[in-house]
Amino acid sequence: MPKQRATIAVPTGDPSGIGPEICLKAALDPAVRAACDIVLVSDPNVIARHAKACGIEVELHAIGLHAIDRATGANWSNDRLNVLACPQPEAATLELGAVSAASGRASIAFCAAAIKAALAGEVDAVVAAPQHETSIAKAGIAFDGHPSFVAR
Repeated sequence: MPKQRATIAVPTGDPSGIGPEICLKAALDPAVRAACDIVLVSDPNVIARHAKACGIEVELHAIGLHAIDRATGANWSNDRLNVLACPQPEAATLELGAVSAASGRASIAFCAAAIKAALAGEVDAVVAAPQHETSIAKAGIAFDGHPSFVAR
């Protein structure tokens, strides 16, 4: 049976910024869920932290937040929130709104993992969240925008 809906990987962007919140809210939105299958690409602890800060109840390591190692392991039953786990231990404790090298490294790691999933055919597309170019520069990563990063 052919696949009915597209699977979209969404790297959550800068873990200190608004990206994880936007991605979390989009992935839980009934209209978005009706249109496609979303796989957030992030550190699950970052998602749990932003959920808590926004007053959204998702439990890490429970049925609500489904951390996966590959996008092909996603499961959307019971309103699960699938997160392609890209562990970035520094990122889960960063001050919200702060510019840091750790945020830059994490946002690029999330993006790279999503692109890798797309190139492997595990997802149909990648949609990026906001990244902070100053954080990326502080990490010592040459970055001239998301389209150029994807192209490379």
